[in-house]
Amino acid sequence: MHAPAAWVFDLDGTLVDTLPDLLGALNEALAGQGAAGASFESARAALSTGIEAMVTRSAAAAGCRDLGALTDAFERRYAARLADGAAPYPGVDAFLGTLAASGARIAVCTNRSERMAHRLLEAAGLAHRFPVVVGADTCAWRKPHPAPLLHAIDVLRASPREAVLVGDSEVDAECAHRAQVAFWLHANGYGRAGLASAASRSFMHWDELGR
Repeated sequence: MHAPAAWVFDLDGTLVDTLPDLLGALNEALAGQGAAGASFESARAALSTGIEAMVTRSAAAAGCRDLGALTDAFERRYAARLADGAAPYPGVDAFLGTLAASGARIAVCTNRSERMAHRLLEAAGLAHRFPVVVGADTCAWRKPHPAPLLHAIDVLRASPREAVLVGDSEVDAECAHRAQVAFWLHANGYGRAGLASAASRSFMHWDELGR
């Protein structure tokens, strides 16, 4: 298999472990509504399909009826603690450095807003690696629609057959499939078990990609 010319990366659960900060903000917001907090396991399972799903499912499980107020409280609390505990997965920066040195073109494609994606990349010390960031509000659609991924690849001046999407979830897998782009799975992220069958390559730790 030839090395891809263009690499597009999901953000949460792929490049950066954001669950500790997300869960902390969510449970603070739930406590403010007099509701029980979400567990790490339940939040991780819900996060595989997006931050909004994590909040919605956790609210339903806790019997919280005012989803709008909960969402507002969560967003305020999370914005204040965006990178208190968020960190790149071990080996991420070294791998990105290797790609940059090889001349590979790289981008982020995330279902966060562009603004929040840039903030998180800055906080995690990865912003200098990504000249291209495609967020949920960059195009008219978000993943799993193929448009954001195809837009990122186009900005990188590559074709789908030259590219790979590295992600951790069924949303990423479906997006790559619909765009006819190879999908590599970060199996140590937030996706469900058994997702490796949808991937061209699956890895648990980033240093595996250098082998």
